[in-house]
Amino acid sequence: MTRAGRCVFRDLFPAEEAAELEIRSTLLVGLGKWLANAGLTQTEAARMLNVTQARVSDIKRSKVNH
Repeated sequence: MTRAGRCVFRDLFPAEEAAELEIRSTLLVGLGKWLANAGLTQTEAARMLNVTQARVSDIKRSKVNH
């Protein structure tokens, strides 16, 4: 059982993998909030981030394994 405030990834994965997953999760949440609040289309956001529109779509759907 994970104590309050502790990352569940650390309970499930080796330290290096848990750290990467924690960073990816934090980044995904931040990008998701930015995308929701920016009022941009996926195409506009993709141009700003220098990625494809499909990648922005993946981020919004929590697909971060790329």
